Amino acid sequence: MGATAGLILSPISGTFCYRGERPGFYQNESHPMANVTVLDGNRHRALRVRNGLRLQAYDGLGSLPIVPAELDAAHKEFPLFARKHPDTGRFLLCAIVGSQPDRNEFLSERGDWRTRYVPLYARRGPFLMHADDSGVRLCVDLDDPRVGGDGERLYDDAGQPAAYARQIASIMRTIHDGEQQTLELTSALAAQQLLEPIQIAHPGELLRGLYSVNPDRLKALDAAALTALNAAGHLQAAYFLASSVGNLSALLTPAPRATVPA
Repeated sequence: MGATAGLILSPISGTFCYRGERPGFYQNESHPMANVTVLDGNRHRALRVRNGLRLQAYDGLGSLPIVPAELDAAHKEFPLFARKHPDTGRFLLCAIVGSQPDRNEFLSERGDWRTRYVPLYARRGPFLMHADDSGVRLCVDLDDPRVGGDGERLYDDAGQPAAYARQIASIMRTIHDGEQQTLELTSALAAQQLLEPIQIAHPGELLRGLYSVNPDRLKALDAAALTALNAAGHLQAAYFLASSVGNLSALLTPAPRATVPA
């Protein structure tokens, strides 16, 4: 994706557009009927968005997608695993923040993150991506309660992207680029038979179907395999994934947490 996935801001409409391949990330799985529209500097010049976490399954609670660019920071806070996409069978990376879809053991009772790092997926707010013939465009869910009213402007008076919109665009670009990076990383780990199913003695439904990096196999790799993984930039990521399993204790012995309101 590299050079072809650069961010383009249209000088006419102020529409955010990522030139590149169609990403898998398009619409929030929890809201398939969401009122999603492509952002445009003319139509959405006055639109404001509140920058905050929305507590709902798969969007701040339960399991959050992670991309390789986040592994360095995320492995210090969360248990990270791979799991297979139910349709394609491809491995995806995820941070488990709760054993059930309505839990996040890393939030305070007020709903604030207690961690030093917050995953990109939780920081993206009500924004999504849409692919068409011209590229991948930044979209917003107009039904999200964070949209409208007070908050951060997305465009200035001239219809050009404001600082907050540029920040979100950067987050979404990282998520977009992370799809191919995830495929390359997990394919390399699987080729070395480093990914294996992990059994966790806990009834939580999100703690099933997970794969972790086997640290013993990682240590046993020969010099050629280690050199190849390192040259591709995957060796450090493998260690990050393997070491993050120790963060499971935060889920198995939880502190006061936030859950979806009844």
